[in-house]
Amino acid sequence: MTRVVFYNTTSPKFLGHGQIVIEIDGIGGPVIRRGQYIQVFLEPGRHAVKLEHFDPIAFTDNFSLEIEATDTYIRVYRGLGLNRLTVQAGPPEAFTINYAPIAP
Repeated sequence: MTRVVFYNTTSPKFLGHGQIVIEIDGIGGPVIRRGQYIQVFLEPGRHAVKLEHFDPIAFTDNFSLEIEATDTYIRVYRGLGLNRLTVQAGPPEAFTINYAPIAP
């Protein structure tokens, strides 16, 4: 299993908490707010990821990700009418200071 960390970098210019809902391989996941992260464990290989936010209607974007056998960090963020993600080689600078795990 590979550790995959999704972290939310939505700009503060978006009102509210910059929430994004993450769904992986058809399984609904949590809502992560700006400055939060979630860690999941996935089999290496291709996975379907859906990101969604409401502003005031739903904006949904689908991605296909190839997960390798090493830890993966995925930056997620909202834009005007869209959701985006970027796969990172490692955590961003000061990750443990700038990001908190989602509350259980």
